[in-house]
Amino acid sequence: MTPPTTPSRPAFTLLEATLSIVLMSILAIAVLPAISMIDCANQGSARNEALRILTRAQSNAMTTGQPTAVAIDVPTSTLTLLWIPAESAPIAPLPDPMGQPTPATHITDTFKGASILDFIDAQGVPGSATVWFAFDAVPELRDPAGVLIGPAPQDALLTLSTQQPITISAASGLIE
Repeated sequence: MTPPTTPSRPAFTLLEATLSIVLMSILAIAVLPAISMIDCANQGSARNEALRILTRAQSNAMTTGQPTAVAIDVPTSTLTLLWIPAESAPIAPLPDPMGQPTPATHITDTFKGASILDFIDAQGVPGSATVWFAFDAVPELRDPAGVLIGPAPQDALLTLSTQQPITISAASGLIE
């Protein structure tokens, strides 16, 4: 009588398992730099978006002659375009080309890995604030209701997670 045979189960040999681990390690090493490059690209894009929003506010002030601003909220990493559409009118969201309020830009949500680290306004105060631009593109100070206080006494500085600050010149309005 022959002994009963049990069906053989396919299994990996030690050599096959080792080769699989080595191949997965090589693939992981190849992917890590690509992930790092994506984070760098997101942070660079976040800086470009902040520059674009500031420039749009400045351009709107010059073309319409109405005070236009960017409200910068550091804790939420949010940039919001605002303006005063007519003399003695209340502050309102800046309309987009279709006439709808321009939505706020949430840097952290839009650009993964990027955030607003700090903002120092034109009075040297760190934290959330609003940068106003006059018709001549130069930054100015306004109170929370939008009433003009005067010209900006010093440059404002916006720092994103890229560690490359964006400076808004008090003298010329240059954004760099």
